[in-house]
Amino acid sequence: MIVTETIRKIAARKIRSHWLVERAQYELRRSPTLRLGADLFKTQASQIEIDVSPGAIIIDCGANVGNITSLFCRTGATVYAFEPNPLCFKILSSRFLALRSVRCFNQGVMDRDCKMILRTPDPHGPWDALECTVGSSVIPGALADDTYTVHEVEVECIDLDWFIQSLGRRVRLLKLDIEGAEVCVLNRLLDSGTIDLIDYVVAETHEEEIADLKVPIATLRERIENAGLAKRVRLDWN
Repeated sequence: MIVTETIRKIAARKIRSHWLVERAQYELRRSPTLRLGADLFKTQASQIEIDVSPGAIIIDCGANVGNITSLFCRTGATVYAFEPNPLCFKILSSRFLALRSVRCFNQGVMDRDCKMILRTPDPHGPWDALECTVGSSVIPGALADDTYTVHEVEVECIDLDWFIQSLGRRVRLLKLDIEGAEVCVLNRLLDSGTIDLIDYVVAETHEEEIADLKVPIATLRERIENAGLAKRVRLDWN
């Protein structure tokens, strides 16, 4: 039963992530208004609606196989999608082959240019390999559970602060789902003032999974609140 359900999910995902299907979704569901529903946030916030002008910039960090990237690109924005996991990136890059507005990078994002070890739980038993990738992290100690083995691969990470500055334009929306690295990345953007080049930020924090992040996340929340950025920088992405 479990095996059958896994096969069904894999087949459905392959169809949904085919470049022809993605192109059709883009043509049929295109809208200049980006709607992010309450189901995408940990708190029961009301739906966020953001008007996006043609060619505006959206950055998706931790794009995985592109489900959120798909929402972003239907606005007509230029979307930069970063995904360090090779398995996910293969699907991501193939999925958006027919959409020139989506630019995919097989890289992670950090507060500096570097190479790091990406650690992902191995899919033993009935687990689907792609489902395990959502737990990938470059943060030491993020996968401390000894009930599973871990696959490690060296990945390239870029300095996101530098990347945003190099664009020479404002960023309409930045999404961060980078499994623990959001603390150093956001602090870097705040330190440099690059945060002022970004209209909206939505980020998932991972202090529940990574205990060492509880204090840094609390400090970051306070810093954002004190800077008057709480409405623009949301740390409750799910």
